[in-house]
Amino acid sequence: MTLRLAWRNVRRSARDYAIYFLTLALGVAMFYAFNALTEQSVMFDALSTESQRMLDLMEYMMGLFSGAVAFVLAFLVVYANRFLLKRRKREFGMYLMLGMGAGRVARILLVETALIGALSLAAGLLVGVGASQGLSFATAALMGTTMTKYQFVVSVKAIVLTLACFAGIFLLSALVDVVFVSRRKLADLISTHEGSERQISRNPVVSCVVFVLSLVVLGVAYWRLSVNGLVRPDQDFAVATVLMILGTLMFFWSVMNVALVVLGRSKGLRFRGLSMFTMRQISSKVNTTFASTSVICVMLFFALTTVSGGLAMVDLFAGNVEKCTRYDATINTVLSVGSLDEAMTGDDYTKTFQKTFGDSYERMVENDFDGIGYLEEHSQTWSQLVKDAVQLDYYLTDVTYGDLLDSRGSGVEPTSVESDSMRVSKIRVLDVAQMNRALAMMGKEPVELGSDQFLVNNTSSGYDEVVASLSQNGAHMTLFGKELTCAKEGFSEPMRTCAMDDVILEVVVPTWVADQFRSKNVVPYAGYIDVMYSCDRAQGDVLLDQALAEAFPKAKDALDGVMIGGSWPVVSAYSGAKMGEQANGLRMVITYLAVYIGMVLMLTTAAVLAIQQLSEVADSLPRYRRLRTLGAEDRKIRGSLRTQTLTYFLAPLGLALCHSTCALWVLDRAFMAELGVNIAGAAVTAMGLLLVLYACYYAVAYLTSRSMVARA
Repeated sequence: MTLRLAWRNVRRSARDYAIYFLTLALGVAMFYAFNALTEQSVMFDALSTESQRMLDLMEYMMGLFSGAVAFVLAFLVVYANRFLLKRRKREFGMYLMLGMGAGRVARILLVETALIGALSLAAGLLVGVGASQGLSFATAALMGTTMTKYQFVVSVKAIVLTLACFAGIFLLSALVDVVFVSRRKLADLISTHEGSERQISRNPVVSCVVFVLSLVVLGVAYWRLSVNGLVRPDQDFAVATVLMILGTLMFFWSVMNVALVVLGRSKGLRFRGLSMFTMRQISSKVNTTFASTSVICVMLFFALTTVSGGLAMVDLFAGNVEKCTRYDATINTVLSVGSLDEAMTGDDYTKTFQKTFGDSYERMVENDFDGIGYLEEHSQTWSQLVKDAVQLDYYLTDVTYGDLLDSRGSGVEPTSVESDSMRVSKIRVLDVAQMNRALAMMGKEPVELGSDQFLVNNTSSGYDEVVASLSQNGAHMTLFGKELTCAKEGFSEPMRTCAMDDVILEVVVPTWVADQFRSKNVVPYAGYIDVMYSCDRAQGDVLLDQALAEAFPKAKDALDGVMIGGSWPVVSAYSGAKMGEQANGLRMVITYLAVYIGMVLMLTTAAVLAIQQLSEVADSLPRYRRLRTLGAEDRKIRGSLRTQTLTYFLAPLGLALCHSTCALWVLDRAFMAELGVNIAGAAVTAMGLLLVLYACYYAVAYLTSRSMVARA
């Protein structure tokens, strides 16, 4: 009897359960799909140790964030359940009036929760299993591997985790149901009192003043954020955050009252259809929920910024990995002694290095700073492994980038990326002969450079404007008493193995300049040895580790980038194969985490907006009945509902877009543009994801609202 009655209630209340079902099904699908990602690796061809390590990292991160996701979904389910309980309270009151005990009513609710939970779990798992198959292809593409033999994979581990998580959520929801029924008096359940009949009105003048002040506060917040540049969590960042939240609260506290004032002064709009009724409904809704609307706006801001920033970071860390891993391996030869002050010169740096790393300095001098020669002498494997190698030494000058930029002339406008930190940075120079040997190793033509010229090597498109300005405006600098002029053409080639483009405004000088540093035994500020193997990369990586172990018996895992004590000429080593795999792995981890977190925030905001809209419509049913009694056409009532729902969905989204645009603009100007990353495409993708979720919840909210009003 209980099961039959519960099933009848579920079928009869299918429209009311639509939001509840949709939220649960999407939550289950996302939870399963992202937690099943690592199980898809069985389809991938021959994963390396580095790739497997990145998959393990992703599994750990997904597990870590899934706890927070489960908490958010639990809140959503309980929040949606509260709407259903409020919607059906008179039904529960009728059960009690007919003699049914509170315990029996609670059991019916428990069975209903179990039924709708089972249906949503089944639907969500079906969608999640299907989505995980598509994600497996995306994972393979992001990791740079292939799937030659596709197979349908269902993750038992992810299913168990999903069932356990949502079983706990359903138990919590059932507990809320039982408490609701057991603590409500019969009079409260059958009461027809509509709490939202109370209209909250605010002084129009005060509302207009607060609205203007909110725009001022938000403007100041955006300005303080631009000052901070999203570089560090300093006072400007804290002030910008507080002002953004305060301005958002003030905006939603006042905006609808200002709209009512504007509408009231426009007779053409005021007397058109149900426009005044619609505006008063929206105003009442926003006035009573301005705090939650502000929270939703902030959550949307975080969702858009997280997804946009995360997807843009993919390009930053792994967008050009093939170009950055053309060398089989790169050995870092010099351990930096720390940050540089403005007065430090190359000689000062050498003295500091000698004091800090005396043994390494003595070894440098004894071997005439020839790191390749030292490795050939101390490792038998080196000569068997290495087909070709070149050493690159970067020397610190006493010329700053500010000096170089100022040499262009007083009439030259500064570029958009010039900053104080950039201008005080010391220029480090590379011998053109060493660079040409590295280019020859890659089969590229050498660079010709006059004895009175220098060249700027730059792989970051964000600094192309600076390079063009230097070459076109005759920038010059003086080294060892001789003036060098910037060559007319720039240059863009990576000089070492890395996971991302990191060559920014490197200055290449004639060999005679580097000889001046060498003659004084100046320690290079940075040094590298680029290596090409005589065998394939997999075998070469093993032999390189062996060669480094022969040269430094106490060193371990140098190819994993482990510091080995500043022992010249090997501080650490980076394999082209491992850097490529690591970059692909980072691309995967960042992409999925950004999408996972962002989609959960988007789902939360859309679901809460839909539930609040339905709650308001349920409370306002007497008003719609009066409208119909007064002769209002159903077509106009439906139009009013569409406008209300659309406005309620778009209001927090519009301000969130303003917040996100400001944050992404600051991030792009301060960081992304300098590294040549286009954040606009990532922002469009994030907006597309949000609009798809918004469209689903808007459609369900409107159709359910229309059905409720039609039955009123």
